[in-house]
Amino acid sequence: MARPQSPSATPLVDVPIFPFPHDDTVLNSLADATEYELPPRRQADDLVHTYWSVMHPLFPVPDRSRFMQSYNALFLGKTADIDERILLSTLNAMFAFAVQLHESTDRNGRERLSGKYFRRAQALLQLTVWEKGSIDLVQCLLLISQYLQCTNQPHQTWMTVGSAVRIAQSLGLHLTEVWSTPGDEGAALKRRVWQSCVIMDRTICIAHGRPAMIPDNTASTIRSLSHLSSEGDRNDHLTYDDFVAASLELCEIIHCAVRRYFSPPRTQNCSVGHAQLLEPSTTEENMAHILRFDGCLRRWENSLPGSLKYGGSSSLRDASTTRQAAVLHLRLLHSRILLFRPLLARYCSETDPDSHPNGILTEHMLERCASECVRAAQNTISIVTQYSMLDICTILPAWWFRVFYMYTAAMVLAVSTLRLDLFPRSTTEVAWQNAQMFFQENEHLSEAVKVCKSALQRMVTRIE
Repeated sequence: MARPQSPSATPLVDVPIFPFPHDDTVLNSLADATEYELPPRRQADDLVHTYWSVMHPLFPVPDRSRFMQSYNALFLGKTADIDERILLSTLNAMFAFAVQLHESTDRNGRERLSGKYFRRAQALLQLTVWEKGSIDLVQCLLLISQYLQCTNQPHQTWMTVGSAVRIAQSLGLHLTEVWSTPGDEGAALKRRVWQSCVIMDRTICIAHGRPAMIPDNTASTIRSLSHLSSEGDRNDHLTYDDFVAASLELCEIIHCAVRRYFSPPRTQNCSVGHAQLLEPSTTEENMAHILRFDGCLRRWENSLPGSLKYGGSSSLRDASTTRQAAVLHLRLLHSRILLFRPLLARYCSETDPDSHPNGILTEHMLERCASECVRAAQNTISIVTQYSMLDICTILPAWWFRVFYMYTAAMVLAVSTLRLDLFPRSTTEVAWQNAQMFFQENEHLSEAVKVCKSALQRMVTRIE
């Protein structure tokens, strides 16, 4: 694997977590019946169970009950409700994820088998613009795009998410009347799939700096739909729909923040004299945006039901909602890092900290935002370290997301050493050492972990 050209290259963006399989033997085998080859039933059941247990609670695609009916029919030689090629493609994508989730398996064998299943999933799909779409096809594409996100194929990821979005729109899933009927299970599935489309669209846009495919006014219509879940399903207990809705709200907040912060600068007024003095500087405008979205994140966190609040009453939770609460909290911390990181960079790049070029009040706010960024990074590392030491990683997201969150947080700590007057090593050393230990202990998972560890060390060396 080639090293990233920049020491700040990021997993799930520049650094591939999974090697992209280039073996064409799977594609060549499609000329015969081997395209339908499946593992023995017991092995298939174990892989599917792993997917449902680890991946599905955090990204509830495909619909479990509908899929399992077709899955059982497939092994019994009966006709499935889902198109067989889409069913097999989805199943192989699930196999690919499940193999990667077996962390104790030898890396080479895990990557080889996972790549084999994924290439088969791609080959079986054979997507063309001439075929009529279906909600099963949308779910399959969303699943494949999640796997592609972990490879070094940003174009394929972008195009796969785009295909899922366009097919979903062709099915009318973006229309409120299609999925807004309370108690309608079919409507609930359509709503969940469309929400998942929006989440993937926003995630890819944030990661790769590309424009959103789904307009804001379309996405905003489904941000607060948890009331559509039936009362029998709720009982103050989060359903999948609740978790997806909360994830979507958080994703929309940070997407809007990133878009506003990195939008082209406003054309300055050409007025002279006192009128020109009233024009806010870029830093002042950015500060206003930061304050606004910091308030959005705070209100989002406060609005979560008790069963979704991290550290809330465990009596309101089962294993799935406990994990959902922990993962949402990690996502919140990551969102805060993304929100405050530009100001951390601005603060740490000042060559003369005592000059106050932006004014004393603005400098104080810059300092506070930089501190909030470092605090979010420390909390991220603390949570991942805590559950890893207790050997209860089932509370955490999949290992590739743990690598992503830990690397993003550790990079913040590395940059903070530029301002030892505000961030002395004594306040960040424990978190930094825990991050280094995490990467060392997880080098067996992927070559990307070694790349991240080396990138962090090179960053610190440059700064020192």
